[in-house]
Amino acid sequence: MPEIILYTTHCPLCKGLEKSLQMHNIDYVVCTDKSLMKEMGIHHVPMLSVDGQILTNQQALRWVLSQEK
Repeated sequence: MPEIILYTTHCPLCKGLEKSLQMHNIDYVVCTDKSLMKEMGIHHVPMLSVDGQILTNQQALRWVLSQEK
């Protein structure tokens, strides 16, 4: 199972991606540490890390949909 981290500030877009993860029963960890995000080069949220690969919101939504069985 991949390690999934949601980088979020709980903005409306972030909440939408989080809801999508929940609806698809995908386990994830939430990171709200803005300093860490800045260090990682994350300047926009939400971002999703899937086994270390950083995905934008659109990429993340496509990835979530691809996880349907």
